[in-house]
Amino acid sequence: MTLNGNNSTVKSLLASTADVQSLLHARLNGNGHVRANGGNGHKARRSHYSHFRDGYRLAAMRAYAAVVFAAEHGIGLDEAALWTGSNPVYARALAVIVKSKDTALLNAVLKGCAPVPAAAASVKGLAKLLAAFADTTPENKAAFGRTVGTDILFDTVLVPAMEPPKTTVPVGVFNLVIKPTTAETAAEVLEAAE
Repeated sequence: MTLNGNNSTVKSLLASTADVQSLLHARLNGNGHVRANGGNGHKARRSHYSHFRDGYRLAAMRAYAAVVFAAEHGIGLDEAALWTGSNPVYARALAVIVKSKDTALLNAVLKGCAPVPAAAASVKGLAKLLAAFADTTPENKAAFGRTVGTDILFDTVLVPAMEPPKTTVPVGVFNLVIKPTTAETAAEVLEAAE
């Protein structure tokens, strides 16, 4: 087919029309990008490696870095989360875990064994109690003991404190129990193995 005797013009016109046709029928994701997975609506599977490095959950590590950064530089957690690339809500939840002084739970969270929000919810009361205890005077502590009663304090605080510590974190419909490994427990395990 020739147009005014020029065969090459017709070929280039047909080629450009084909390009426009393919662009018109391309599947876009709403942001102007072509869907790479065939457009079936399912996202490509992410690698486990993208969430963990060397056995630690990256999001929890960034949140922990925000808590440490905020404490060292005297800035707010939201600003520290911005500096460390963390989520402010996640950083606040990890701050509750740090304030609870439960190192076994903190390690479990950093290793991805327990979710940060659930772990923070499980120790929120303990963190508040520790903060209040640290802020009160010895006279107020004694008045608290007299008000509550020594028998109740002994039965509800001291006796449970003598048992090995464990932390229960709700994960979905299950409760995850985290028991710290101490030198004594490690020695008992070694003795039992012999």
